[in-house]
Amino acid sequence: MIDFSIVNDWNEGFTGSLSIENLGTTSIDGWTIEFDAPFEITNLWNGEIVSQQGNRYVIRNAAWNSMIQSAETISFGFNGKNPNGMTVEPTNYRLNGADVQRTPAIPSNPVEPITPDDTGDEGNELNHG
Repeated sequence: MIDFSIVNDWNEGFTGSLSIENLGTTSIDGWTIEFDAPFEITNLWNGEIVSQQGNRYVIRNAAWNSMIQSAETISFGFNGKNPNGMTVEPTNYRLNGADVQRTPAIPSNPVEPITPDDTGDEGNELNHG
């Protein structure tokens, strides 16, 4: 899973962090992440920019963080320059050539689960408890 977070934000720029969590049962030995970013990365640490074509970045591990053990998370940080004064999250993530989703955000107003009514007539009437 991928998690993007903003560490610091000012009008024309920000400091961001991307975390990669290995949800698999085996280690990842070397990683490359690709994404579309509607901003310019001006400085990066704990990784290396391999290429940039337009808004598409390809970033690989640094020498010391290439191995991601099962259930382990690594991260890299960067400074970005906002073209319009607003920080917008990267999209279209690919990790080692495979599409990967961003960790879903927790909803601010979770919906209460629907449970069967206590009348024993399960499935016909639902109580919004």
